[in-house]
Amino acid sequence: MVETKPLNIVAQVGKNIAARRKQLNLRQDQVAEAIGIEPESVSRFERAAHAPSLKTLEKLGIYEYANRTAKFLFCTRKFK
Repeated sequence: MVETKPLNIVAQVGKNIAARRKQLNLRQDQVAEAIGIEPESVSRFERAAHAPSLKTLEKLGIYEYANRTAKFLFCTRKFK
């Protein structure tokens, strides 16, 4: 039997947001400004202190910062 670890989707989304932001050499305030939210919100998402709304996820998916589409945010594999 294969044992699977439960996925904390909020934490995974936060990790992926942070990873993509860093990959693109963007600051949290730059991402926040581009999608019309407060910089502290980006920090909360990345720390999994708060889940982004579906509207915010959509904005991230549309913005070039999440160029690989919103599905990138939910993926558990690492991107190069």
